Amino acid sequence: MPFAIVFPGQGSHRAGMGRAIFAQSPAAREVFARASAALGWDAAAACFADDPGALVRTSVTQPALFTAEAAALAALREAGAGKPACAAGHSLGEYTALHAAGALTVEAGVRLTAARGRLMQEATATSPGAMAAVLGATRDEVGEALARAGLDGRLYLAAFNAPDQTVVSGDAAAVDALHAAAKDLGLRKVVRLNTAGAFHSPLMAAAAVAFKTVLDDATIGE
Repeated sequence: MPFAIVFPGQGSHRAGMGRAIFAQSPAAREVFARASAALGWDAAAACFADDPGALVRTSVTQPALFTAEAAALAALREAGAGKPACAAGHSLGEYTALHAAGALTVEAGVRLTAARGRLMQEATATSPGAMAAVLGATRDEVGEALARAGLDGRLYLAAFNAPDQTVVSGDAAAVDALHAAAKDLGLRKVVRLNTAGAFHSPLMAAAAVAFKTVLDDATIGE
């Protein structure tokens, strides 16, 4: 039966991710081995560490998450699911979707996501920030709330997860201010996301410029 598959981005990661799949699936173990060889460090050790601190660095988190997702895909295929009719991804998950579509090998995927993570980590060091999901409001309502709170220009509408869930990204203190003022602004809930910086915002401009050079040299198939 045809099926579609969607891969999540950074923020969905957690300590121990992929461990059960690794234990059960030879195909998944092969993905981890290939990824580790391409990265020059043990992807399984990073994913399976009980210490959440092992995945704090974006330069590690991104290729580790790509590996865990690619391993899950390999296990799915091994179980007889075949190739998805279509694949999509959210942020980092776009790279796993390209892998699912046959456009990126495991090796190319981990190298690209490692470079992406490193550049975003460097941008975060010079322009620190944070992200939060705003629940129970439309994107227009979130934009209006930022304006009323005087936070536009410090926080940006970064992702539209659903009609009533918008992600904002930018200055960390502004994220805290939005969280504190949520009730007064008529926002049902503001949840800070498990990311290391203000991704998908102008604070990542330096990383975007540098990563374009990496992409220009990458081999991405049909």
